[in-house]
Amino acid sequence: SPMRDRYCDHLRALAPHANILLVTLTHDPKEKEGPPFPVTPEEVETRFRETHTIEVLESRDALMDNPSFARQGVTALVEHVFLLRPK
Repeated sequence: SPMRDRYCDHLRALAPHANILLVTLTHDPKEKEGPPFPVTPEEVETRFRETHTIEVLESRDALMDNPSFARQGVTALVEHVFLLRPK
C-alpha cells in the first residue's frame, strides 16, 4: 500500500546508517481491521531485504497480553520483533 511504502521510506530516511528495532503484530485482518494493521514477517522481508539484513529476535503469542484484540474477535495474535541492520 502507498501508506506502508511511505512509512518504510521514512524509517530508512530517519536513520540511514542505524539499526532499526521493528515490532509488528500479525493477525487475521478478517477478524479485525486496523489500526494496528497486521504486518507479516514476509512483508518485512520484502520491504527491507534490499537495504537491510533482517534478524528475527522474537516471535510470540501476544493475545493474552492484548485483551482488547480478543474482545474484538481476534483468535490469534503474534508479535514479531526484528533487528534490521543497514547493508
